[in-house]
Amino acid sequence: MKKIGLVLGSGGLRGMAHIGVLKVLEEKKIPISYIVGCSIGSLVGGLYASGYSSERLERMAQRLKRSEWINFGFSRMGLFSGKKILTAIDKMTRQQMIEETRVPLYIVATDLYRGKEVVIRKGNLAEAIRASTAVPGIFEPFAKEGTLYVDGALVDPMPINAARMLGADIVVGVDLMRGSNVPVVENAFDVVLQSLEVVQRQLGREKYKNADMMIYPAVSHVSQSDFDKISECILAGERAMRDGADELKRLIGS
Repeated sequence: MKKIGLVLGSGGLRGMAHIGVLKVLEEKKIPISYIVGCSIGSLVGGLYASGYSSERLERMAQRLKRSEWINFGFSRMGLFSGKKILTAIDKMTRQQMIEETRVPLYIVATDLYRGKEVVIRKGNLAEAIRASTAVPGIFEPFAKEGTLYVDGALVDPMPINAARMLGADIVVGVDLMRGSNVPVVENAFDVVLQSLEVVQRQLGREKYKNADMMIYPAVSHVSQSDFDKISECILAGERAMRDGADELKRLIGS
Protein backbone atom coordinates (compact mmCIF):
# COMPACT_ATOMS: atom_id res chain seq x y z
CA MET A 1 0.00 0.00 0.00
CA LYS A 2 1.21 3.49 -0.80
CA LYS A 3 2.41 5.66 2.09
CA ILE A 4 0.29 8.69 3.00
CA GLY A 5 1.80 11.96 4.16
CA LEU A 6 -0.75 14.12 5.97
CA VAL A 7 -0.06 17.86 5.97
CA LEU A 8 -1.91 19.82 8.65
CA GLY A 9 -1.91 23.51 7.83
CA SER A 10 -2.23 26.76 9.77
CA GLY A 11 -5.40 28.51 10.90
CA GLY A 12 -5.55 29.27 14.62
CA LEU A 13 -8.33 27.50 16.50
CA ARG A 14 -9.87 26.47 13.20
CA GLY A 15 -7.15 23.83 13.44
CA MET A 16 -9.43 21.79 15.67
CA ALA A 17 -10.83 20.64 12.31
CA HIS A 18 -7.63 18.60 11.98
CA ILE A 19 -8.91 16.43 14.83
CA GLY A 20 -12.06 15.66 12.82
CA VAL A 21 -9.93 14.67 9.82
CA LEU A 22 -7.83 12.31 11.96
CA LYS A 23 -10.97 10.88 13.52
CA VAL A 24 -12.39 9.82 10.15
CA LEU A 25 -9.06 8.43 8.97
CA GLU A 26 -9.04 6.22 12.06
CA GLU A 27 -12.65 5.14 11.51
CA LYS A 28 -11.98 4.27 7.87
CA LYS A 29 -8.76 2.47 8.86
CA ILE A 30 -6.71 4.59 6.49
CA PRO A 31 -3.14 4.49 7.84
CA ILE A 32 -1.04 7.64 8.03
CA SER A 33 2.67 7.03 7.44
CA TYR A 34 3.91 10.61 7.95
CA ILE A 35 2.63 13.85 9.45
CA VAL A 36 3.83 17.37 8.68
CA GLY A 37 2.48 20.16 10.86
CA CYS A 38 2.59 23.92 10.60
CA SER A 39 1.36 26.33 13.29
CA ILE A 40 -1.83 24.86 14.81
CA GLY A 41 -1.24 21.84 12.59
CA SER A 42 2.01 21.22 14.46
CA LEU A 43 0.12 21.10 17.76
CA VAL A 44 -2.61 18.70 16.63
CA GLY A 45 -0.26 16.66 14.46
CA GLY A 46 2.45 16.58 17.10
CA LEU A 47 0.13 15.35 19.83
CA TYR A 48 -1.37 12.73 17.52
CA ALA A 49 2.06 11.53 16.39
CA SER A 50 3.19 11.32 20.02
CA GLY A 51 0.48 8.80 20.84
CA TYR A 52 -2.81 10.62 21.42
CA SER A 53 -5.86 9.14 19.67
CA SER A 54 -8.26 11.41 17.81
CA GLU A 55 -10.92 10.58 20.43
CA ARG A 56 -8.67 11.75 23.25
CA LEU A 57 -7.69 14.88 21.31
CA GLU A 58 -11.37 15.68 20.82
CA ARG A 59 -12.10 15.38 24.54
CA MET A 60 -9.14 17.60 25.35
CA ALA A 61 -10.15 20.19 22.75
CA GLN A 62 -13.71 20.43 24.02
CA ARG A 63 -12.38 21.29 27.49
CA LEU A 64 -9.89 23.80 26.14
CA LYS A 65 -9.95 27.22 27.80
CA ARG A 66 -7.97 30.32 26.91
CA SER A 67 -6.70 30.71 30.47
CA GLU A 68 -5.08 27.25 30.40
CA TRP A 69 -2.81 28.20 27.50
CA ILE A 70 -2.15 31.91 27.73
CA ASN A 71 -0.44 33.64 30.59
CA PHE A 72 -1.78 37.19 30.65
CA GLY A 73 1.45 39.07 31.17
CA PHE A 74 3.02 41.31 28.57
CA SER A 75 6.30 40.26 26.99
CA ARG A 76 8.91 42.55 25.44
CA MET A 77 8.54 40.86 22.03
CA GLY A 78 4.89 39.86 22.06
CA LEU A 79 1.67 40.19 24.00
CA PHE A 80 2.37 36.89 25.73
CA SER A 81 5.56 34.99 26.54
CA GLY A 82 4.33 31.56 25.49
CA LYS A 83 5.88 29.91 28.57
CA LYS A 84 2.53 28.53 29.66
CA ILE A 85 1.99 26.88 26.29
CA LEU A 86 5.46 25.32 26.32
CA THR A 87 4.99 23.96 29.83
CA ALA A 88 1.58 22.49 28.98
CA ILE A 89 2.73 20.81 25.76
CA ASP A 90 5.92 19.48 27.35
CA LYS A 91 3.82 17.83 30.04
CA MET A 92 1.33 16.43 27.53
CA THR A 93 4.05 14.95 25.33
CA ARG A 94 6.02 13.66 28.32
CA GLN A 95 9.15 15.47 27.07
CA GLN A 96 9.15 13.26 23.99
CA MET A 97 11.61 13.88 21.17
CA ILE A 98 10.43 14.27 17.58
CA GLU A 99 12.49 11.30 16.47
CA GLU A 100 10.66 9.13 19.06
CA THR A 101 7.08 9.74 17.88
CA ARG A 102 5.03 6.72 16.81
CA VAL A 103 4.24 8.43 13.49
CA PRO A 104 7.22 10.05 11.71
CA LEU A 105 6.83 13.81 12.08
CA TYR A 106 8.18 17.04 10.65
CA ILE A 107 7.32 20.46 12.08
CA VAL A 108 7.69 23.71 10.15
CA ALA A 109 8.72 27.02 11.73
CA THR A 110 10.19 30.29 10.47
CA ASP A 111 13.70 31.50 11.21
CA LEU A 112 12.94 35.14 11.99
CA TYR A 113 16.51 36.36 11.46
CA ARG A 114 16.95 34.76 8.06
CA GLY A 115 13.34 34.84 6.93
CA LYS A 116 13.51 31.20 5.92
CA GLU A 117 11.50 28.06 6.42
CA VAL A 118 12.93 25.63 8.96
CA VAL A 119 11.83 22.00 8.86
CA ILE A 120 12.39 20.60 12.34
CA ARG A 121 13.12 16.88 12.21
CA LYS A 122 14.55 16.18 15.65
CA GLY A 123 14.76 17.55 19.17
CA ASN A 124 12.23 18.27 21.90
CA LEU A 125 8.71 17.98 20.49
CA ALA A 126 7.17 20.65 22.73
CA GLU A 127 9.84 23.18 21.78
CA ALA A 128 9.26 22.54 18.08
CA ILE A 129 5.51 23.04 18.48
CA ARG A 130 6.09 26.20 20.52
CA ALA A 131 8.34 27.55 17.74
CA SER A 132 5.85 26.73 14.98
CA THR A 133 2.93 28.36 16.81
CA ALA A 134 4.66 31.60 17.82
CA VAL A 135 2.32 34.03 16.06
CA PRO A 136 4.26 37.31 15.58
CA GLY A 137 2.94 40.14 17.71
CA ILE A 138 0.94 37.80 19.90
CA PHE A 139 3.46 35.30 21.23
CA GLU A 140 7.09 36.01 21.96
CA PRO A 141 9.38 34.32 19.39
CA PHE A 142 10.91 31.07 20.58
CA ALA A 143 14.63 31.52 21.17
CA LYS A 144 17.05 28.64 20.78
CA GLU A 145 20.71 28.31 19.82
CA GLY A 146 21.07 31.95 18.83
CA THR A 147 18.01 32.01 16.60
CA LEU A 148 14.46 33.32 17.01
CA TYR A 149 11.66 31.14 15.62
CA VAL A 150 8.13 32.24 14.79
CA ASP A 151 5.00 30.78 13.22
CA GLY A 152 5.79 28.49 10.29
CA ALA A 153 2.80 29.85 8.39
CA LEU A 154 4.74 33.02 7.60
CA VAL A 155 6.74 31.15 4.97
CA ASP A 156 4.87 27.89 4.35
CA PRO A 157 1.29 27.54 5.61
CA MET A 158 0.89 24.29 3.66
CA PRO A 159 4.27 22.46 3.71
CA ILE A 160 3.55 19.88 1.03
CA ASN A 161 7.20 19.50 0.00
CA ALA A 162 8.21 18.50 3.51
CA ALA A 163 5.88 15.50 3.27
CA ARG A 164 7.62 14.49 0.04
CA MET A 165 10.95 14.77 1.89
CA LEU A 166 9.69 12.28 4.48
CA GLY A 167 9.00 9.79 1.70
CA ALA A 168 5.24 10.03 1.19
CA ASP A 169 3.81 8.51 -1.99
CA ILE A 170 0.48 10.29 -1.56
CA VAL A 171 0.36 13.75 0.03
CA VAL A 172 -2.93 14.93 1.54
CA GLY A 173 -3.17 18.55 2.65
CA VAL A 174 -5.77 19.98 5.04
CA ASP A 175 -6.46 23.64 4.26
CA LEU A 176 -8.36 25.71 6.85
CA MET A 177 -8.52 28.96 4.90
CA ARG A 178 -10.47 28.15 1.79
CA GLY A 179 -13.80 29.93 1.49
CA SER A 180 -15.30 33.34 0.87
CA ASN A 181 -16.72 33.87 4.35
CA VAL A 182 -15.03 36.60 6.36
CA PRO A 183 -14.96 35.96 10.13
CA VAL A 184 -15.90 38.66 12.61
CA VAL A 185 -12.85 40.63 13.73
CA GLU A 186 -13.37 41.62 17.35
CA ASN A 187 -10.01 41.84 19.13
CA ALA A 188 -6.25 42.17 18.72
CA PHE A 189 -5.90 38.42 18.20
CA ASP A 190 -8.34 38.54 15.30
CA VAL A 191 -6.63 41.53 13.69
CA VAL A 192 -3.20 39.88 13.71
CA LEU A 193 -4.45 36.44 12.69
CA GLN A 194 -6.67 37.76 9.91
CA SER A 195 -3.83 39.92 8.59
CA LEU A 196 -1.52 36.91 8.49
CA GLU A 197 -4.20 34.90 6.72
CA VAL A 198 -4.20 37.38 3.84
CA VAL A 199 -0.52 36.61 3.29
CA GLN A 200 -0.93 32.88 3.85
CA ARG A 201 -3.65 32.55 1.24
CA GLN A 202 -1.27 33.89 -1.38
CA LEU A 203 1.58 31.65 -0.24
CA GLY A 204 -0.55 28.54 -0.16
CA ARG A 205 -2.03 28.64 -3.64
CA GLU A 206 1.05 27.44 -5.48
CA LYS A 207 1.78 24.78 -2.86
CA TYR A 208 -1.54 23.04 -3.39
CA LYS A 209 -0.52 22.02 -6.89
CA ASN A 210 2.07 19.67 -5.39
CA ALA A 211 -0.48 17.77 -3.29
CA ASP A 212 -2.26 14.65 -4.51
CA MET A 213 -5.38 15.57 -2.59
CA MET A 214 -6.65 18.56 -0.62
CA ILE A 215 -9.23 18.50 2.17
CA TYR A 216 -11.17 21.72 2.82
CA PRO A 217 -13.11 21.84 6.12
CA ALA A 218 -15.76 24.56 5.97
CA VAL A 219 -14.35 26.79 8.72
CA SER A 220 -13.47 30.04 6.95
CA HIS A 221 -16.34 31.81 8.76
CA VAL A 222 -14.87 30.99 12.18
CA SER A 223 -12.59 33.45 13.93
CA GLN A 224 -9.14 31.95 14.46
CA SER A 225 -9.34 32.80 18.16
CA ASP A 226 -12.91 31.59 18.86
CA PHE A 227 -12.82 29.01 21.66
CA ASP A 228 -16.63 28.65 21.45
CA LYS A 229 -16.51 27.10 17.97
CA ILE A 230 -14.13 24.21 18.70
CA SER A 231 -16.78 21.48 18.42
CA GLU A 232 -18.08 23.04 15.20
CA CYS A 233 -14.59 22.99 13.71
CA ILE A 234 -14.04 19.33 14.64
CA LEU A 235 -17.33 18.41 12.98
CA ALA A 236 -16.37 20.36 9.85
CA GLY A 237 -13.15 18.37 9.65
CA GLU A 238 -15.09 15.12 9.93
CA ARG A 239 -17.49 16.10 7.15
CA ALA A 240 -14.73 17.16 4.79
CA MET A 241 -12.72 13.97 5.32
CA ARG A 242 -15.78 11.74 4.92
CA ASP A 243 -16.43 13.40 1.58
CA GLY A 244 -12.87 12.58 0.48
CA ALA A 245 -12.35 9.16 2.08
CA ASP A 246 -13.34 7.07 -0.92
CA GLU A 247 -11.13 9.08 -3.25
CA LEU A 248 -8.19 8.70 -0.88
CA LYS A 249 -8.71 4.93 -0.71
CA ARG A 250 -8.65 4.84 -4.49
CA LEU A 251 -5.39 6.80 -4.58
CA ILE A 252 -3.64 4.46 -2.21
CA GLY A 253 -5.03 1.34 -3.86
CA SER A 254 -7.03 0.20 -0.86
